[in-house]
Amino acid sequence: MSSLLSCVFAICHLLIFIALFTSYGAAQDTLLQNQFLINGMTLVSSGQIFELRFVCYFSIPICKMYLRLWYKDVGPGTVVWVGNRRNPVNCGALLGLDTEGDIFLQDILGTTEWIHKPNKTVPLPVLKLLDSGNLVLGDSSNLTAGEYLWQSFDHPVDTLLPGMKLGWDKKTGIDRSMRSWRTSLDPAPGDYLFRLDSGDSGQLPQLLLEKNQRVHSRWGPWDGQKFSGGSALMDNHAFRPIFHSDTNAIFFTFEAKNDWSLKLSLNQDGKRQFLRWNYAANYWEEVNTLNKDTCDQYSTCGPYGVCTDGDLPCGCPNGFTAASPDEWGKMNFMEGCRRNTSLNYTNKDVFVENTGLKLPDNATYWGMLYPQECEQKCLNERSCMAYTNISINGNGSKCVVWLGDLLDRRHSQMAGNNIFIQMAPGKLDAPVSDSRWENEWTVFASLISELAILIILLIAVVVLYEPEINQPTNSQGALLQDTNVIAYDSIKLIAKLQHRNLTKLLGYCINGAEKFLVYEFMENNSLDKVIFDPARRGTVTWPMSFNIIKGIAKGLVYMHHDSRLTIIHRDLKASNVLLDREMTPKISDLGLSRVFEDDVEEKTQHLIGTRGYMPPEYMKNGHYSTKADVFSFGILALEIVSGQKNYDYRHPVYDIGLVDYAWRIWSKGNAIELLDPMIEKPGDENEVLGCILVGLLCCQRRAQDRPSMIQVVSLLEKNEMSRLNFVPQEPYYSKELSRGAGVVTE
Repeated sequence: MSSLLSCVFAICHLLIFIALFTSYGAAQDTLLQNQFLINGMTLVSSGQIFELRFVCYFSIPICKMYLRLWYKDVGPGTVVWVGNRRNPVNCGALLGLDTEGDIFLQDILGTTEWIHKPNKTVPLPVLKLLDSGNLVLGDSSNLTAGEYLWQSFDHPVDTLLPGMKLGWDKKTGIDRSMRSWRTSLDPAPGDYLFRLDSGDSGQLPQLLLEKNQRVHSRWGPWDGQKFSGGSALMDNHAFRPIFHSDTNAIFFTFEAKNDWSLKLSLNQDGKRQFLRWNYAANYWEEVNTLNKDTCDQYSTCGPYGVCTDGDLPCGCPNGFTAASPDEWGKMNFMEGCRRNTSLNYTNKDVFVENTGLKLPDNATYWGMLYPQECEQKCLNERSCMAYTNISINGNGSKCVVWLGDLLDRRHSQMAGNNIFIQMAPGKLDAPVSDSRWENEWTVFASLISELAILIILLIAVVVLYEPEINQPTNSQGALLQDTNVIAYDSIKLIAKLQHRNLTKLLGYCINGAEKFLVYEFMENNSLDKVIFDPARRGTVTWPMSFNIIKGIAKGLVYMHHDSRLTIIHRDLKASNVLLDREMTPKISDLGLSRVFEDDVEEKTQHLIGTRGYMPPEYMKNGHYSTKADVFSFGILALEIVSGQKNYDYRHPVYDIGLVDYAWRIWSKGNAIELLDPMIEKPGDENEVLGCILVGLLCCQRRAQDRPSMIQVVSLLEKNEMSRLNFVPQEPYYSKELSRGAGVVTE
């Protein structure tokens, strides 16, 4: 009788929940407080990409209910997240969000499992499923601004979607890792764990796949550009890997380039694969497999052994031999290799360079040391077996050593590194440490030789074509029939431009339609290679970004106001800004620029420049002036602050571009959220806000509403917004202005 009453009570309990759910009316992608999601109902993201629902798996004598998130119309049954993988509930379960902001599951018997309990009461809690596949909890007043109190992306299961992270949040203590399912039908935690080893205690960060707490495969360590030996994790046509490390967080993630269905999966057998949905064949196809061969298994060839992709997977480096030849004959390589001659542990020992290798496990960071210092320090440490110098954060040479046997090495032509192994002096098949400097001198001498040849050719071409170059011109920049004269006048103009923030022309030659210009060498390449490269974005601090923005502005002031003539660049963009050794910005590529005696407005029938940076009056009517460069600068400033490309950025929630999103959060008082999350927030946020303000002012619809570059520099230098006589209005930036990065030329 009591059991019957319990069942009746449970059924009534469920009916009450259903009535409450029905009375409130569930939104398509949102669950509000005191609403419930029951079996048979779903939450669907606004773009119809992901779906959240209960799934029942029968396990005699009961049915287990799991809250599962999967692709709605791609690969039916492809689960990307499970909310209660450790604690399934009984049939009749529901998902609820109470007035405190608690997310809970409850079954027909009243058993409750908590998914999340906030530390404080949430006034207006909302649970929303985004098109990114992220299930987020927040207050309805600031959820759209990306302020989440909880998100499923912080709790991966066996799938990593674009934007999900592996690694540590040092403020919250959240450790994001992936764990395989127990079986193909049971989402309970399985044997394999994929995680980012954060590199504490002097170690370097690397990715590890562990089976039952033992390392099964390893990718890394991170060398500043890539995970050493991890060619499957390098930038490619399908995705862009991202590694970030600062005082607040350290994580790995990736960005899909073309296909939103791309995912990184870990199956119950430990296979790590990037997969994407093949619509034509209706299946998940492999993009890259991280651990597909023998060399991907941890320490296949034992200490000092090197794994190769061939019939005989293991070999010994020069100066080493198999530790157990008999076992190697049986294809058992676990004992690895040993030195032919034991170390003397004196300053007579030398270092042999090994190239194109995955760096061994257990690397230790010894700090910022020059190669010679690193080598000498390793030589003085008895346990130091090898060293290398890498730029982990892209800001200098760091000494990395190995204080023990070298484990888990493989040949990797694409993703390998150089490492210097300590050896006893004697006859070696490989060059010893002295030849390393000889090799560097050979490279240097080769460069000098090539430069000398270039100079000789340059002089020869200039001499040969001197009569043509010296032909008289009617006026500066006049449209003459002789294109060599036009080019010569333009080059003379470029050569006369001397400013800290403009590239310096060192030489030139002209041969018919061909123009050859020699500029000063820029060690840090172009700006787009820094702010849009996930491997380098994390190395740029806010002071660097701020100085770059100010430097570009000062270069434009010189072109617009301080040089003898008014020069309009007409193609200012991130790829046309170069960075020297000190990250000083230099405006380059003046091939599309126009020169005027005064600051005037011109009209053209032929548009030139790059879409995404052109102002509306130019795109629509062909009008351009110095205010066209001001508009381009505004776009560039917002790109530098956000780390996003204007022409392909679409906000995942609002479906708006970068400029519109900047205006939206500026008008709501949350502009600081535009700052690239890879950049640590500065102590004085007014610098960031000032740059965003400048960006918005420069992107005003009407040219006359935009500030001059002199006013821009004044604002940036003094950081006093009240002194600028401009108040930003909503900027105009339509989709046709932002889409497409193609260059339009006359």
